[in-house]
Amino acid sequence: MIKLSAAEKELHRLFLEGSGKTLLFLSNYSPENSHEGAEECLRLVHALGLTARFLGYGEIAERAQGAENLLARSLPVSGGPGEAGAGELSSVLEELTGAVSEALADIRAWLEAEGGEAEDEDAAGDGGSSSTEFEAALLTEAQTRGEKFYRVEAEISGDEPMPFPRLYLLVNNLELAGTLIRLEPPLEVLQKKENLFLRVYASSNRDPESLKKLLDTTGLEKLDIEEIPLGGEENWP
Repeated sequence: MIKLSAAEKELHRLFLEGSGKTLLFLSNYSPENSHEGAEECLRLVHALGLTARFLGYGEIAERAQGAENLLARSLPVSGGPGEAGAGELSSVLEELTGAVSEALADIRAWLEAEGGEAEDEDAAGDGGSSSTEFEAALLTEAQTRGEKFYRVEAEISGDEPMPFPRLYLLVNNLELAGTLIRLEPPLEVLQKKENLFLRVYASSNRDPESLKKLLDTTGLEKLDIEEIPLGGEENWP
């Protein structure tokens, strides 16, 4: 049994949660009526592929890429897929759903068996913790790709009726823009807190201004994006 760090377990939990929602959407999506929900389907499949590739699930990432290409042709602006295209899209989405379902079952069993054997680290962090080997590897890959490394801090305003889903959307949008490195605190901890504040470390090829435009700030009391120099462990915050 592979021993997971707390950060690795959190990433897989996020994949379980996010992919489960994607599967639910896909089960109700009809390519024949592609104008309804095509953009949302494309967004979800795109996020699924990025996360799967990030976690090393190559088959899912490749199937998601194929589905994404077909979905792009299903958008209203593209005129829809046509009858033949709808059949092909249905087949591709069915294969993608099967691959994801199988992977999620394996991950769920893996996490349940692994239980509390994760390395003891303060997942909530205080801004001064060092990176794990896993996080360091992600940073090295980001540097190789020429990406920037960011600290994003967000706080929900007191009158926000759905604070946790709001921060979850922020995390999802950041995932679309790049690679998540660390969440402080983990989402399952954040969900139980009254004072909702989230710090995310992520890499992206976007500049700070375009990254901020991508993130919906509705309901946020605070959103700070700070670039952190990449260059080794000494630059980990």
